[in-house]
Amino acid sequence: MNKIILIVIAVISLASCQSEQTKSRLSQVKALQQTVDSSNVVFQTLDLDRIRTKKENAEQQMDYLSKNYHDTIMANAKYVNAYNNNFKLMRKILKGSTRLESEIEFSKSQLAHLYTDIANGFAADTMYQKHFDTEEKAVTKIKTTTKTLMDWDEKTSNRYNGMVAPIDSIILSLKSQGYR
Repeated sequence: MNKIILIVIAVISLASCQSEQTKSRLSQVKALQQTVDSSNVVFQTLDLDRIRTKKENAEQQMDYLSKNYHDTIMANAKYVNAYNNNFKLMRKILKGSTRLESEIEFSKSQLAHLYTDIANGFAADTMYQKHFDTEEKAVTKIKTTTKTLMDWDEKTSNRYNGMVAPIDSIILSLKSQGYR
């Protein structure tokens, strides 16, 4: 019985011995994981259904205007053009959100594998640095993309809310003139 206890204690003490370099690497990877997780939390606050609904409404309005709007008043044309640019930005948000979601999931997986490799002593110095640098760039890109999408959401939402009624009035004016 004493031999079994000694063996268990020896295994536990050997397993708990990690070099400072290993602990440092584990904490670096853990920091990247936390950054990805916080970016994901921010990304999840993005209301894609609301954006999709606004985009579809704007698309219907822009389709109608492209068929029926032949105004020579430069101010109205500039206004419609600004609304069209806002619509395009909403499309970019929806496309970017799909890509960002897949990047987040892939980085989570890669970082988990890297963490496991380091914890089990499988990562050589050169391989660790190569993989860590790659993941660090990916995490920086995720963080930047998340911020950009959130900024675009705020920008498009404010523009849409301010411009949808005037665009509707232009469409109603066209309909009252007989355009269908």
